[in-house]
Amino acid sequence: MLERLAYVKLDPAWMLDAGCGPAPQAAGLQARFPRAKLCALDRSHAMLQHIALPQWFAPWRRTPRVSRVCADLAALPLAQASMGLVWSNMAVHLADAAAVLREFARVLQPEGLLMFSCFGPDTLREIDQPPQYLDMHDLGDLLTQCGFSAPVMDMEVFHLNYSDHEQLAREQWLAGRLPAPPRLVSMSTDARPALAFEIIYGHAWKGVSRRHAGEPAVVNIDSIRRHR
Repeated sequence: MLERLAYVKLDPAWMLDAGCGPAPQAAGLQARFPRAKLCALDRSHAMLQHIALPQWFAPWRRTPRVSRVCADLAALPLAQASMGLVWSNMAVHLADAAAVLREFARVLQPEGLLMFSCFGPDTLREIDQPPQYLDMHDLGDLLTQCGFSAPVMDMEVFHLNYSDHEQLAREQWLAGRLPAPPRLVSMSTDARPALAFEIIYGHAWKGVSRRHAGEPAVVNIDSIRRHR
């Protein structure tokens, strides 16, 4: 995702790292947008305490370059149109995607950029009760419904191999990806276990309304007739 920002023309004053965890991409985001301030937001207070402030952070600044916010992605305590960039790496699938994308649209400035990644429906299909994730087409439709324009979606699948079932269960359970140690489907006891992870990438721009609040929409009937 950070590599994709190299092709983006944007100069945000504020950027939001939504669902940041310990914010491992904070330094990369600041390197790409050195004039921007970063709002690092996560629902885990403990995660926010483990954010490693990049070298450019100066504690004597009156306005710190990084602000920590503990909040839910579906209820952002941020002002409308306050962010020039919303960045969310592997977090959208952790909550109701429609509610999260609506909040992202609300806090983004007109012509601001949303860039995110999340799990897709082919993730963990090898286990007997795989989680249900939206596919990239549904996410693209949600983006349009929430007021984003020109959504671009793509995906890739990673396969992780484990030495044995115990290693698989321990790593995936402790990582919080599974509510309980998994039971694989159609896997012999002597086979080397593997799990698939579908990663969806998406980006879209906040659409600009051409009408003022309360102004009625005008439809040109003659124009419609000419194109019938």
